[in-house]
Amino acid sequence: MVTTQFSPYWARHAWPCYDEPRYKATFKFFVDHESQYYALSNGAVESRKPIRSGWVRTTFERTPEMSTYITAMIITNYREIKGTTQSGIPVKLYGSHEKLQNSRNMLDMTIKAMDFLEDYFGVEYAMTKLDVVPVRRIEVAAMENWGLITARDDIANFDPRVHSAQWELQARVIMAHEVAHMWFGDLVTPDWWDNIILKESTVSWFMVFAADAIFDDFDYIDEFMVVFELTRGMEKDSSVNSRPAITNPNSQSEIMNMFDEITYQRGGNLFRMIYHIIGPDPFRAAVHNYLLDNAYSTAEMTDMTQYLQDETTEYDIKSLIERYTLQKNFPVVHVRLLNRTHVLVTQERFLYSNKEAQDDSPY
Repeated sequence: MVTTQFSPYWARHAWPCYDEPRYKATFKFFVDHESQYYALSNGAVESRKPIRSGWVRTTFERTPEMSTYITAMIITNYREIKGTTQSGIPVKLYGSHEKLQNSRNMLDMTIKAMDFLEDYFGVEYAMTKLDVVPVRRIEVAAMENWGLITARDDIANFDPRVHSAQWELQARVIMAHEVAHMWFGDLVTPDWWDNIILKESTVSWFMVFAADAIFDDFDYIDEFMVVFELTRGMEKDSSVNSRPAITNPNSQSEIMNMFDEITYQRGGNLFRMIYHIIGPDPFRAAVHNYLLDNAYSTAEMTDMTQYLQDETTEYDIKSLIERYTLQKNFPVVHVRLLNRTHVLVTQERFLYSNKEAQDDSPY
């Protein structure tokens, strides 16, 4: 098996391109490969023709306008199982013959996530198919290539006979995470990596929100999002060496460092809080309008903030988001009983270790 992994800045190694998320184009790929294998890419297969003895050329449909980092190509001899979403999108899950026999649960989960999120967002899935392909050696848990998700073998080919029930919960939210990316990140893309929360923090909420709606065997929001995810984000953010959620990376290594607990866990809980503050219906309306107005384009966090603020006059969402994303760390609140009628409430910056050096703090 041969696969690409272009996120966040490796497409430039495959062909000359403006390899930044703000630059979008349509892509029409073809792959030459030995005939005993077949090829996959973002678009559906348009044709497969012999080019010389033992070799064929597989040509794919032209994609919608998209960023380079979510393009992908795969050559494999894996088999497939398939299903269809309620809107008629074919979904295929790949793997070896042995593993596919027990992977139906993950295919069903992917289809359910597609159905739920397409309905919830109120915006049609933009591609003509969705493939999910296991990759044995991949540095990330999964990757949201548009129309061609790659995931670790123990996620894409989750087997209840081999893997634990606890891992099943994790595999479910990871797959929901990648499906949510088909809208947040793929359809609407952050203009630059400083606004990575627009794709990673949003889907870190939607993955839990979707799993909680699809399955009734676990409390994904309170148990997973709050107990597990929030504590990880707060632990990362309790150091003087933390960073604001919106930080401008100036090098490739700094871009890679943006994929951390500040973005995923801390950022995901920002959207959980906003959902509960303004209410389910206003939140859903803001998300729908954001996706519809910015489809096939890019956005910044200020854009999302405005869509959320437009749905409420009761709360100052703009101020909340700015404080949460433009400064690091968080306060700890102390409440001291003075007498039977008065309490004293104070706050200070929380740091995991009091021995850490103090720099300027807004708390």
